Amino acid sequence: MIEDFLDISFLQTDGEVDWFIVFKAIIVAYVQGVFLFIGLIIALLGCAVLWREIFSGKNHRFYSAKITGVRSGFSSLKEGGRSAIYYPVFEYVDRHGQLIMAESLSGSSLLRNKFPGTTVKVKVDIETPDWVTSVGIGWKIGGAIGLLCGLAMILGGTFFQSITALTLVIWGLMAIKPLLKLRKIIIPRKDRLSKFDFKILRKTERNNDRKDLPILSKDDVLVLLRKEDRSQQLIFPFVVLIACGIIYAGFGFLQTQDDMLSSYESVDGVYVGEKSFPERRIEFVTKQGIQIRLTDDFAGLYPSTFSTQAVSVYYDPANPYRHVVSRGIWQGAGFKLMIGLGGLMLLQSLRSALRRRSRWHRV
Repeated sequence: MIEDFLDISFLQTDGEVDWFIVFKAIIVAYVQGVFLFIGLIIALLGCAVLWREIFSGKNHRFYSAKITGVRSGFSSLKEGGRSAIYYPVFEYVDRHGQLIMAESLSGSSLLRNKFPGTTVKVKVDIETPDWVTSVGIGWKIGGAIGLLCGLAMILGGTFFQSITALTLVIWGLMAIKPLLKLRKIIIPRKDRLSKFDFKILRKTERNNDRKDLPILSKDDVLVLLRKEDRSQQLIFPFVVLIACGIIYAGFGFLQTQDDMLSSYESVDGVYVGEKSFPERRIEFVTKQGIQIRLTDDFAGLYPSTFSTQAVSVYYDPANPYRHVVSRGIWQGAGFKLMIGLGGLMLLQSLRSALRRRSRWHRV
């Protein structure tokens, strides 16, 4: 195991270092490190969102609150433009029977879930009761999607290329600059605030920033919401067409692959060559005795690629270079993922359309 980790023979050709292979290995290791880092960040953010939505601390309480208004602010964009951000304002009755006016800790550019008079569930920290967080299924779904996407990027990056000593050296060099920046922003222990003092400081900062923003009336929100809904309704047919196209393409590719598996001949093949690059080659001999060696471009994405056991290869008897490699339980995973994503897009677009119609009748 250690010998494989320290082995650098894959960087050599005829016993000498091949600098082209070295350069390629460095680039692949860099891309692999970027994927793993981004995947780790996305997964951690997804976990944080799920933890915040599912679990609550000893100081947290849940209440039903009514939206009384919406504050309108702006968020600067990199292009120099400005995007409207809306923050709902709530009122709720706490456990002592007192009516509390509260601001939202988060905002967004959408108004569909912020219409005044709507009752929602909020989570409250009893130490800062005038700042609350909306609780809904949307955040849980978003957190779960973020976690799954992050884990997929981590697994994909891990299987994309074998991790060697060279890989860790490249990752270490990539981490130097971020670690130096992190060191500069770490606050010395003696200067750190207590958890309660930090909450009060952040509350004061939010009060100064947020409570100067204007509050939109119910009529103002209605006008903006109708404008938002009209724009969403205009793109609705295109979203449905795209979703249906993705589903149709996924089913088409999957059916084509199934037809190939049922009509092609099957033989055992083995992977040959180094595991350090995603372009692994698979070798098999047809029933007619022809030896074929082909590049499996997607080998690095499937765990079965790194097995030393034989794998099934389905090939066209008329043209052995037309083939399908058996992926085991992962067979057709990419096409099934297309169908799933298209289905989610279609369901979400239909759900949004029904909600828009319901809002039009209600307001």
